[in-house]
Amino acid sequence: MVRAFEPIGQYNITNNSLIAKELSCYAAEFDSISTEINRVIRECLVITAENVGLEFYEKIVGSPRNDLSTGIRREMLVGLMNLGVNDYTLSGILRFFQSLNFDCNILERPHIFDLYITPVSGTYTDTQKRYIISRAKDFLPCHLSFTIDFRQIAWSDYDNSNRTFAQIDAMNLSWEQFEQFE
Repeated sequence: MVRAFEPIGQYNITNNSLIAKELSCYAAEFDSISTEINRVIRECLVITAENVGLEFYEKIVGSPRNDLSTGIRREMLVGLMNLGVNDYTLSGILRFFQSLNFDCNILERPHIFDLYITPVSGTYTDTQKRYIISRAKDFLPCHLSFTIDFRQIAWSDYDNSNRTFAQIDAMNLSWEQFEQFE
């Protein structure tokens, strides 16, 4: 700011002059405003957003994922934003699920317009399962039915439980409750 006023020649700008002190106050405020403007610009772009910007975009497409690192959250949003109208293919659907941080295998059954989807690994909370299913309903074409099978138990596990069907039926549990029953 001092250099901007020097060519005018009308001001005595020495370190202790009143005008120098006034310019110093302006400069401090401009620096804080500049810092805030840079933060806003950074948060506006997914690739540089860190907090508020990521949450903003995540709310638009679903819900905030504060449980994940900033890098993974950015990758998920960029992946989702890169999906287009021609991405209703197997590879596009896989990219969609990757944008939800859900690695899965998909078995296509085109003769009945169905997808059978299984997670590759990991366990998911009930909230995460509902979120993934809800997002899939919003993304997948309406003519396709799909099942996301989160089960971690195999038929051999049921056989080895030493319970009869009558005993299991008497427990009055839904399949989801039964799968989590120990």
